[in-house]
Amino acid sequence: MPSKKLHLASGCLYVVATPIGHLSDLSERARTTLALADCVVCENKPKALGLMSHLGIKKRLLSMNAGNESAQVDIALGYLMQSLSVALISDAGTPAVSDPGYLLVKACHERSIPVSPIPGPSALTAALSTSGMPSTEFVFVGFLPRTSSLRLKQLSRWVERIRTLVFYESSRRLPDTLSDCLAIYGEHAHVCIARELTKIHESIQTTELGLLVKQDLSSIKGECVIILSVEQSDASGLTKQDERLMSILLKHHKLGDAAKLCAQITDKRRASFYAYGQRLKVVE
Repeated sequence: MPSKKLHLASGCLYVVATPIGHLSDLSERARTTLALADCVVCENKPKALGLMSHLGIKKRLLSMNAGNESAQVDIALGYLMQSLSVALISDAGTPAVSDPGYLLVKACHERSIPVSPIPGPSALTAALSTSGMPSTEFVFVGFLPRTSSLRLKQLSRWVERIRTLVFYESSRRLPDTLSDCLAIYGEHAHVCIARELTKIHESIQTTELGLLVKQDLSSIKGECVIILSVEQSDASGLTKQDERLMSILLKHHKLGDAAKLCAQITDKRRASFYAYGQRLKVVE
């Protein structure tokens, strides 16, 4: 039963975190908010209906996903401007964090409509907190691009700037993505692959990138959280002579080969040369 102590404000959007696997992780405040809200904006109706059925709640649902988010925002805003309380949920975890919801939250702020968080589960923080990786400063990039060339370009942007990088990836693209990570970060970079978080087959593995890519990853299903980390002492800059060498070799070799040769000649990280080469290609 909803707590009598909790009262939802009229015309307020509540951003509600829902379980990423274990239904017991839903907070009592989130449960009560979903029960009291006039409308629930969800990512996927069948998924939301399953959660509501588990909670014994019948509620007006408005489906808003990546394909229809812009159009559905106006409907949700209409409810809010009628002084109705609206709860926003995603399929799992915290809405608007690499999930639909950002446009609605942004629209609410632009119209001075109050937005309130009902915090809880998040695959991002669950994986990072159990990875053993440095987390004082990190970058979360959601999903990396689908093509190798764009993935390499994005990875090279961060390798020299940030110590810890976090992203989501599907099991289908995982081998190719890890190969691209290897090309940029090198075999000694630390990597954590977290999957099935809070579920029966939960797995959190932290190892060196070179060792992980040699493993059979075919049994992995669904989405994973990948965390990459390079020791700051390894991310040394290149001298003007190093950059000149890379520029010359690029005229005669592919990017990966040129970076490897530069690393062998200078005894510096291949990733540093690869990142520099990527920047040259962008300028061109």
